[in-house]
Amino acid sequence: MALCLFTASLTVEVIALLALVFLQLLLYTYFLGLKSPGINR
Repeated sequence: MALCLFTASLTVEVIALLALVFLQLLLYTYFLGLKSPGINR
């Protein structure tokens, strides 16, 4: 039971971390596109 709970919390943590990294990448590319309009078509 404890192991199941541990793996569940670990999965949630990993998903949250991935979402955070994805959001950071999205923001980074967004600001990069704003600074240099050459990337956007």
